[in-house]
Amino acid sequence: FTSNISYNSVSKTVFEIKYPVISEISISRKNQIQSFVHLFEESLFLSNETSLAVFEIIDMSSFIDYLIINEFCKNIDAYRLSTYFQITADNKIKMGPIWDFNFSFGLTNYLDGYKASSFVFDNMEEVPFWWKKLNQNLFFKSALSKRWGQLRNSTLSDEVVLEMVEKFAGELEIAQENNFNKWSLLGQKEVWPNYYIGNSHREEVEYLKIWISKRTKWLDEKWKN
Repeated sequence: FTSNISYNSVSKTVFEIKYPVISEISISRKNQIQSFVHLFEESLFLSNETSLAVFEIIDMSSFIDYLIINEFCKNIDAYRLSTYFQITADNKIKMGPIWDFNFSFGLTNYLDGYKASSFVFDNMEEVPFWWKKLNQNLFFKSALSKRWGQLRNSTLSDEVVLEMVEKFAGELEIAQENNFNKWSLLGQKEVWPNYYIGNSHREEVEYLKIWISKRTKWLDEKWKN
């Protein structure tokens, strides 16, 4: 089914029920799901910067974590493709599970994916209006800033993340050697959709580390208050 609200002048978000399997649920249950999604979108669309009503319908912490992980990685497929949410037993929209991160971490040469600046949700017209609207809400912005600060002092600190990159690079040492012996991609002038192609796996790892450091610094400036 489609949204009742256009995200641009010509297009509307399309929703697909993945579970329960559509052939196994009744028409009335399908209609209930559709009506609840419409209620969520309409409540958010009509809200203002100090509205609280929409937070009776959404699990705000899941929306914040979904936003943070996709913006931290700058996943250019986020929000508009491979985006999943659930309707919980207590009738709330909960984002997740997260999925589809192959075009992230500065990989792509299009949609500004290689840039460590700019928000994904603010950069493409196909993204549903939810994310711009939520980022205009004072309560959401405050909770987002607080959560980012918590993560930057723990799971997403530069020290933790860059150490993780090195750990994974070490674990992949034999695999990457076998991979690039099989497929001679390193040092090539062009491999779609890569923005950067190193001459060695180590150069690729360093590119990733530098990009992450620039990205977190930019996000710190945007979410510090």
